Amino acid sequence: MEIGAGLRSFFIVFTNEKNFAHRVIGSRRLNRMGLHLLRIVLSDALYLLRTLPFACLHPVLWFRFRRDGFVVIEDFLPAADAEAVRREYDASSRGYWTANPLQRLGERGFGPKHPRRGGFDRYDGDSANRFIDIAPHGVIRNAFCASWRMTSLCLALFGTLNRSRKHSIYELVHGDEALNPDVQRELHKDTFHHTFKTWYYLDDVTAAHGPTQVVPGSHRTSVRRLRWEYARSLAAVEEAGHGSGGSFRIDDAELPSLGLPPPREVHCRGNSLVVVNTKAFHRRGVAPRDTVRRSLYANFRPWAFSPVVH
Repeated sequence: MEIGAGLRSFFIVFTNEKNFAHRVIGSRRLNRMGLHLLRIVLSDALYLLRTLPFACLHPVLWFRFRRDGFVVIEDFLPAADAEAVRREYDASSRGYWTANPLQRLGERGFGPKHPRRGGFDRYDGDSANRFIDIAPHGVIRNAFCASWRMTSLCLALFGTLNRSRKHSIYELVHGDEALNPDVQRELHKDTFHHTFKTWYYLDDVTAAHGPTQVVPGSHRTSVRRLRWEYARSLAAVEEAGHGSGGSFRIDDAELPSLGLPPPREVHCRGNSLVVVNTKAFHRRGVAPRDTVRRSLYANFRPWAFSPVVH
């Protein structure tokens, strides 16, 4: 039994587990030997293997996404579909806000889900994230979530299947940084492997909306990046609370030492899809309290060590 339990514990290395509190993922000896780096390099290779057969579906976007770690696709929907999506979105949003007046709970850091009628809320400090259910047979699902364009993008850029349940109406309500800091405003990566987020914006997104900021090219693995990852993995093992979750933080001043440029704000027009590889360093921009950023949102986290689409 002890041998079996030990083997099961070791095989967690080949899952998406990122928490250095785990006795294998956070093993001092294994990380000194390069466990964290091995997981990065192997998941990089398998991600390329998954997407390469589908690159022909969107060759220009595939190249730009691999180069920069994010893309902005303007005029994503035909005008008639975009207008129909907006009408359904507005109706769903009004219903949710009427049934669920916004509450600030004073939670610190990355908060848990709070189920509401028609969705759930989650808080990052004083910032509120409102996730609203999409009607199963409505325009949003048919024209956007389950569309061939979204499905083909998931294959080409993520190497994963598109699933409608991944999508939701998402409204970010910016909080007061001085009152209760928003941890998403710290420059960070989500995990050791390639994960992806999409935002379809109904309205123009400008600097006033606190747009997502991304460090171009920071999703790519380089010798300097591996050195940084190695140092951070050892710090996560040795220092309680320092990056133990695997979503390592980085200061802007460190970026030049990795050969990386400053973060870039991702502005766009309405009817644009923003796609970000969240292995790249990214963060939420700053906007006045109660500023709302509206989108259709999805979060894709493929199995890091799968050689095939799933």
